[in-house]
Amino acid sequence: MNQASNKILTISEFLQGIQSIAEDIKMGITALKENLEVFASTIQKAVPFLLTLQQELPRFAVMQFSEGLITDHRFVSMKKRKTQGWDFGNWKELIIAISDENIACVITPSTFTFVKYSDLGFCDKRNGKVNKEWVLFEDIAQAKDIFNQSPNKKLHIRQQKYQLDKKLQSFFGITKSAFESDSYFVPYKARFSLKYINQLRRLEDKLC
Repeated sequence: MNQASNKILTISEFLQGIQSIAEDIKMGITALKENLEVFASTIQKAVPFLLTLQQELPRFAVMQFSEGLITDHRFVSMKKRKTQGWDFGNWKELIIAISDENIACVITPSTFTFVKYSDLGFCDKRNGKVNKEWVLFEDIAQAKDIFNQSPNKKLHIRQQKYQLDKKLQSFFGITKSAFESDSYFVPYKARFSLKYINQLRRLEDKLC
């Protein structure tokens, strides 16, 4: 009799345990559902931000990459650069980062120099402002579709690119063309690494 009573008691405890587990699972599912709803709501709110971040990330990555890169290099002022010359022999060893602030950061294997558009020869002598070659330089750096133009406009662009190329060759002392393409239809691609960075002036103030 006692054995049967003990056996029934054990089964009863087992059933209670199953019921307790079922309640825990139910509570867990309810909590998970609530968490998923919160998560879904958060994601829905975050989508516009994530899309904006996706668009801004390349520019931010370039900024971080350039800043991290040039802090390991020695700064050489433009004044010293004119007397010392450049420490590289071909375009592939060069990185140029330009901005809409009309300055450029020239990064060589061991040094970096901040250069004004006027130093590069892209100054309109009539008013001291940037000339069309610098504007084209910015467009190339930003990979803009500069060829979606009329035939006459394409011819002017090609002439500006020729002047841009000559001035870069003269400034850096390299006779080989700075660009790989000279076609009306193929986008101009620099032989050096060309970046476009906003607020480059702030970076110059920070590092110099």
